[in-house]
Amino acid sequence: MPRRRARGEGAVYFDRSRGRWTGQLSIWDGGRRRRLTVHGRTRAEAARKLAELRAKLATGYPLLAERLTLEEFVGRWLEMVRPNLRPASWRCYSRNLALHVLPHLGRVRLQDLSPVHLRLLLAKWEKLGTGAVVRAKTWRTLHKVLQDALRMELVARNPADAVPGPKEKRPEIRCPSEEELRRLVEAARGTRYEALIILVCSTGMRLGEALGLRWQDLDLREGVAHVRVQLSEANHRPELQDVKTQSSRREVPLTPEAVAALRRWREKCLQEGSYHNPLGLVFVGEGGTPLWKSDFLRRVFHPLLRRAGLPRYTFHSLRHAVATTLLKANVHPKTVAALLGHSRVSVTLDTYSHFIPSLAREAVEVLRQRLRLG
Repeated sequence: MPRRRARGEGAVYFDRSRGRWTGQLSIWDGGRRRRLTVHGRTRAEAARKLAELRAKLATGYPLLAERLTLEEFVGRWLEMVRPNLRPASWRCYSRNLALHVLPHLGRVRLQDLSPVHLRLLLAKWEKLGTGAVVRAKTWRTLHKVLQDALRMELVARNPADAVPGPKEKRPEIRCPSEEELRRLVEAARGTRYEALIILVCSTGMRLGEALGLRWQDLDLREGVAHVRVQLSEANHRPELQDVKTQSSRREVPLTPEAVAALRRWREKCLQEGSYHNPLGLVFVGEGGTPLWKSDFLRRVFHPLLRRAGLPRYTFHSLRHAVATTLLKANVHPKTVAALLGHSRVSVTLDTYSHFIPSLAREAVEVLRQRLRLG
């Protein structure tokens, strides 16, 4: 007695009208019943293709690759990569694709997407005046999307590989001078977050790293801060997350001024009862609650800039100022990279080399003296 097929297994039969073997599978897609078919010259070939089709459907893609549009795949791709991305990164991917790719190419079938489509997309961005940074970031994300489609065997090649991507123009970095840093620190004297400003101006910590510092991460006796986590605003609430890369996990030496300021801040927190907060954070609001980055910038940092008579610098520019000050003082770039938590020394040099033209002049002078030219 022939074995009864299980539900979802599909059927393989010989199509006399076409003279070939056919595999057929029924699925529910969007509330409708659809029949998917594959063909082969032999029964074994049709059965193999049907098994491959069932395996692809089991990965979570209910539509045939032949009919899958870029918009449909992007939606599934975003859900697939979400667990492995930081919330801010996922929102950036989702926003850039939704604003700059899908309105132009969303309805194109994934398998039909060609280098011509992508060249036209780049031209469209140029015509619309899309910013260089946004273009570069969106292109990198789109390349990832298509590369994953290639790995899943949904496309035969990544069409983005055949198109030169947009050139990313490095934005001009504006950062305070050494004198301006001193003015900012003086403006912060006696304010609630004096210790935070001194800490960042003397270590180059990122804002998220400083706000994510816990008392357990500080060793004020040895004068060291251990950067292990950062404060992130995931799911519309502040929460602690691991720092972005392994190199960002680092031990940061503290200056005596920073240690003294942190000791004063600890006494204040003990007096007001905010020392024992749920996350054990060093820098908190008066009620012991975590600090929202946007609130801190609006209510604390920007008023401090005005008080110091400084331009509207970004908070991240303090990190740039620390790096350029150290490099101009001939501190070894590897030491600067370790202090800042850069993954490679090349990142430090690529970012700040244009701030230190004097180093090139010094190098030439060393050559002149060593080779005794002229």
